[in-house]
Amino acid sequence: MKRLHAAALILAALIALSACSRTPGEGPSASFEPTAVPTASPAPTDAPVPDADAGPRYTLRVMADALPESWDPQQAVSQEEIRMASLYTGSLMRMGSDSLENGGLRFEYELAESVRDVTESHRGDLILYGTSLGGRRASGMDSGFVFEIRLRRGIKWANGDPITPDDFIYSMRAFSDPDRQKAGANAFAALAAAPAGFRERLVRDPESRGLLGLYKADERTLICVTEGQVSLDEFRLALCRPVLVHPAMQMGLGTVYGSAPDYMLCSGPYKLETAEDGTAHLTRSPYWRGWTQYEDGSMMAYTDSPVDGLFVQRFMATDIVIETAGRESAKQSFLSGEADVICPDAAFAAELPPTAELYAEAEPTVYSLVFNTDPEALAQIEAAGDRGASVLLNANFRKGISLAADREAAAAELDGAALLGLIPDACVYSVFSNPVPYRRSEPAARALRSVYLTAAEQNGMEDDALDAGTPTGASSAAAAACFAQAFAELTEAGSYNGGDGIFIRVACGGGRVPKSVSKAVDAINRSINAAAEGAGFGRITLECVGGADAFAVARGEYAMGWSVTRFDALHPFEGLLSYVDRALYPAQTAGFDPQAAKLEMAYAGAVRVMNLTEWAESLTGGGEFAFYPDSAKLPAAAAVERELLLSYCRIPVAQGVGRTLLSDRVTCIKRSSDPFTGRGGAEFIAFNAADVPPDEAAEE
Repeated sequence: MKRLHAAALILAALIALSACSRTPGEGPSASFEPTAVPTASPAPTDAPVPDADAGPRYTLRVMADALPESWDPQQAVSQEEIRMASLYTGSLMRMGSDSLENGGLRFEYELAESVRDVTESHRGDLILYGTSLGGRRASGMDSGFVFEIRLRRGIKWANGDPITPDDFIYSMRAFSDPDRQKAGANAFAALAAAPAGFRERLVRDPESRGLLGLYKADERTLICVTEGQVSLDEFRLALCRPVLVHPAMQMGLGTVYGSAPDYMLCSGPYKLETAEDGTAHLTRSPYWRGWTQYEDGSMMAYTDSPVDGLFVQRFMATDIVIETAGRESAKQSFLSGEADVICPDAAFAAELPPTAELYAEAEPTVYSLVFNTDPEALAQIEAAGDRGASVLLNANFRKGISLAADREAAAAELDGAALLGLIPDACVYSVFSNPVPYRRSEPAARALRSVYLTAAEQNGMEDDALDAGTPTGASSAAAAACFAQAFAELTEAGSYNGGDGIFIRVACGGGRVPKSVSKAVDAINRSINAAAEGAGFGRITLECVGGADAFAVARGEYAMGWSVTRFDALHPFEGLLSYVDRALYPAQTAGFDPQAAKLEMAYAGAVRVMNLTEWAESLTGGGEFAFYPDSAKLPAAAAVERELLLSYCRIPVAQGVGRTLLSDRVTCIKRSSDPFTGRGGAEFIAFNAADVPPDEAAEE
């Protein structure tokens, strides 16, 4: 049985509440049906209601490409969605900053007051909940399996209701329910690396006791039992994701929590007032635990710990208005002073003066081309109209595309950055010390050099040799040699007639194909035809089509697909699972089986042979090498990435780049942007002046 991935184990641990919720001395619950919950109560009358409108008003005006499809925090998957959800949903812990200038990270408590490893005093739970001990005795386990979560005193929902351990148990039951079909739950199940049917068995068969457990020890304490051994840091990291939902607002499992303000309650610094016609309005939640109310009624919040030696004010905005608009409309709103925050495209960013408040960073998003290499599927695709699609069976042809693809031109069309690897620059390791980009590590850089450069070219290469996104030495001549070899192999096998044109449809999404994607693929078309000229092939045409996404490649419907893969920036090793674990992730390629691809490595003092899926799983929570330091995991992760690249069944093209532009009305106290913690986002926006009421503005 696969073991749960370490970083997600917290949520996983919390997730079992549906099967394992109990009080001390009781066995696991025998029924899945949720207990009745009272309707939302009015704000308490025994204490004055905080006045969130007192004091100066500051409105942060944000122009966005789109609002979230759902305001349900459990639906949040992408970094931007999670960052947005964190404004109105409290998490047990958060990743904070000790240095905005230098990028220091630390754990900070949010709704939790403390998190402790209590395995030694709860060994009985290891047997009760069926924890995987790897052949060891429960009596010998002192750490890594049972954790105590102590809630802060006085934490409340936005309506004044107290937040209790029961709310977390209810929330995780909702999070784990397969009937809700939430993106967040699906992402978690995949992240957890659990066997197929994990969530269904966990929720539907409570007698199995689940894989892990969560129960209430008292009115402020939760006890979490994990399926496999995890470090305290990994456990805390998993608690940083916002998943708390209010039972009274849930309206029963299966409804759309957060589809409108009336169907949700908030637990973070802000609450959602309205969300309609492409505009959302968030205001301060008066009961959030972080506010301090002064004699004049104004509320202010400061960091719990010093940042660069100072306690810094945060969440200065009293109102946040988010309006959807196209890039050109957003630009005009910004130039006219009607917007404080926009996401400019690369062209507009290039026009900005050097003093502009512009922040840019790599995003944990990878754009790639995926290939179908299943002979039977390709034969059917050719019969349906894709001419010569069977050339994709040839590894040298696919390698030629990889070496010839003009990644820089394609990335420019996508407003991104060229990328040669499968893991983007935003992903870091050494999370608990000084975050270091995986992409800049020596093992990862060496793996890329071995894929894109010849042995002679690799000698003496500098670490940054491939930083530009185009492999030094992998010239059009190298790509041309691959196409020439492919032509010889294909014609000799009788699977291609020299000079015939090649036409392959690329599945680019369920709706209309974005112009940026079409232009990026056009750039790749031009570069591969230039490299293949003279090899004997006819014109090669890759044509973007809508109505189907990259998963249609694995279903045998398309020969190629355009893939958009989003990562958790704090877990580069987890990211590998999205490429290799077919039991959890819908496969985007066909004909390549990572469970059949063997990799032999000298690792951990011995030569080991495992398939790519086993190697990737071994690096995550509960895996064989999960407790190795990140620096020790790097060689194995890089080796898996290298083998995946050498299959040429997925060719990375670009990574996302996020740009944020601030008006001169607001500023940010940091100097560099941070894509995985949101430091410098809405939390640390500072205003140069309070809002001026309309009547006063008229007088001025």
